[in-house]
Amino acid sequence: KHGMRHPEYAWMFFNWYTEEWWTDNSSCIADGSVAPSQLEEIIVTSLVFDHYPRIKESDKNKTNLGNITWYDYVSHHNARWPSVVKGSDNAQPHVEDSAYMYDALWTVALALNRTEQLLKKENMSLTDFTYENGQNISRKIYNEALKVTFFGLTGNVSFHENGDRPGKVRLLQYRRKEGDGKLCKEPFGRIVDGILQIDNTDANIFNGETAQDEEHIHIVLPLFVMYTILSFVGIAYAIICLVFNL
Repeated sequence: KHGMRHPEYAWMFFNWYTEEWWTDNSSCIADGSVAPSQLEEIIVTSLVFDHYPRIKESDKNKTNLGNITWYDYVSHHNARWPSVVKGSDNAQPHVEDSAYMYDALWTVALALNRTEQLLKKENMSLTDFTYENGQNISRKIYNEALKVTFFGLTGNVSFHENGDRPGKVRLLQYRRKEGDGKLCKEPFGRIVDGILQIDNTDANIFNGETAQDEEHIHIVLPLFVMYTILSFVGIAYAIICLVFNL
């Protein structure tokens, strides 16, 4: 309704939505003011972010820091939230996404424990946190979190200096199938250590143009000569002013 669609706008989603979620009435606006067809116009060409790779099969039998295996966690998860998995073909993504939250909580717990041990050397404690010294303690927590390493439900957990966890993010794009015109997710690329790698050169998020790592701009010779002369004149003038000031 506001014209916020391709190619002027690019929408992004996480990959935890069910297939064709926009056709589910519960996914639409409650008052019915937005129809599935309207959502499709927004979704088409949008990007989808996904953990890549998903949890390795070889790690699912290993005991993690919480003294449970992946299969133990799935059993507890399904028993605690049966409504999430009952009659659903998309239960596995829900379990996997919550596993990342599980490891995130362990990361926070370990960071707080490390910080507490560090503060004890300064005769302080986390309970001494106030608005006056909060920045100092918060920085210690952040620094200790960067040092956390452990084997969790989602594999080995560690962090780069900028706070990112090593790994890959897979990018997909909603495209219309040839023939029936239905929306489907197709590979677009990946993000590895903060660097975007484009796989699908036919992806039309760039309005039909292939994404380029670099854009070369050509300047006509007369314009280049004029700017070069002006640059030298400016430098010479700056030197003269500097000499007189000295």
